[in-house]
Amino acid sequence: MHEILRLALAAAQAAVAARQPRPPPYLVAVSVMAIGLCLLTAAALVLAALWSCLLPYAGPAGTPLVLAALLLLAALSLLIWLRRRPGQTRAVTPALLAASDLAPLLGEAEQLLRAHKVTVVAGVLLAGLMAGSRRG
Repeated sequence: MHEILRLALAAAQAAVAARQPRPPPYLVAVSVMAIGLCLLTAAALVLAALWSCLLPYAGPAGTPLVLAALLLLAALSLLIWLRRRPGQTRAVTPALLAASDLAPLLGEAEQLLRAHKVTVVAGVLLAGLMAGSRRG
C-alpha cells in the first residue's frame, strides 16, 4: 500500500510540474512594470479625488498638507512593515518535496486508509461521480 501511495504522489507531482510552465523572465518584468504603472496611476487618481474633496474643508493651504501627511504615513508604515518582515523564505511546492519528507505523511495516510476503508471508498466514488457529471 505504501508503494502505491508513493507512486500516486510521484505521478501527481509530475502532472503538476508539467502543467505549470514558467513564463519568460522578460514577460514577468514587463508585467511587474505594468502593474506598478497601474498602481501609480490609481494612487494619483485617488490623490486628485482627495484633493477635490478636501479643498472646501481644508482650504488651499491645508489640502496639500493633509495629503502630504497621508503620503508620509503610508511611506512610514511601508518602511516599518519592510523592516519587521523576516527574510525571504521560499514557499515549498509539492514538486520540491523529497521522499524523506513525505514518509511520515504516507505512513499516516496508510493508517487512515486502513482504519476508514468504507469512508474512503465512498469518498472516491462520490468524487468520481462529481467529476464525471461535470464532463458529460
